[in-house]
Amino acid sequence: MGREKLPETEMPNLPALPEEQLIANHNRAVLDAAETDRQYGDILPYQLDRVTQEIRFLLNQSAEAMLEAGRRLIQIKDREPRGEFMDAVQKIGIDQFVASKLIRAARKFSNLRSNANLMALGKTKLIELAVLDEDEIDELANDQEVRGLVTCSPI
Repeated sequence: MGREKLPETEMPNLPALPEEQLIANHNRAVLDAAETDRQYGDILPYQLDRVTQEIRFLLNQSAEAMLEAGRRLIQIKDREPRGEFMDAVQKIGIDQFVASKLIRAARKFSNLRSNANLMALGKTKLIELAVLDEDEIDELANDQEVRGLVTCSPI
């Protein structure tokens, strides 16, 4: 969890630390950052812009994978005999609720490429919107408010 920055006006008035203490604090921070890089980083030096861009890419990739998993679950559900679907879901290792949510999202949002307003939300949010019915999705797509939710028109 990141640290929150305090507004400049709320910065506490701290006594000056001795130089040795400042150096020790700095060295500790450097060692902590090095340990973080060793555990969680890659071979590239840390750059905030690069890392945030990678995170956006990975989140989009995972959301696309969830939609694709929903499509595959639909294939299993439509092709296997009654009762076999739940066995398959258990073999996959996901909960029935998760499987249902992925299927709903895949059915509702797999073919939305033509709707810029909804696609601007991102796939992760679309998966969460799978609880909406078709009329509500159409209303959202047309810039109308639904259950207190609105989309922003793309710039």
